[in-house]
Amino acid sequence: MNFLNRLCNFINKRLLKLGALSIIALMIIATGNVVLRVIEIPYRGAYEIVSFLGALVTAFSLGYMQRQKDHITVDILSSRYLESMRNLLDRINYLVMSVFFGVPTLK
Repeated sequence: MNFLNRLCNFINKRLLKLGALSIIALMIIATGNVVLRVIEIPYRGAYEIVSFLGALVTAFSLGYMQRQKDHITVDILSSRYLESMRNLLDRINYLVMSVFFGVPTLK
């Protein structure tokens, strides 16, 4: 299990770095396109590239954020529960979301 955790952390950190590079590229392309529009020679396909890079940023950072539990959580009620109850609720949530997002991939 320790090997799998280290492998998962290794992959997630690399994907996070790719996500950071993607957001830098996104900003450069978007800014460059705005500047070049002023002189009437915009990038062709800039909108599609920026959309694709935005998806990469989201997807590549998601695994790392999930492992670090840095994603946005609303814990107004769950912060008052015992640690064991929070862990149980987290597991139920992970199971439900896995089914919810896994079923469409079967088609």
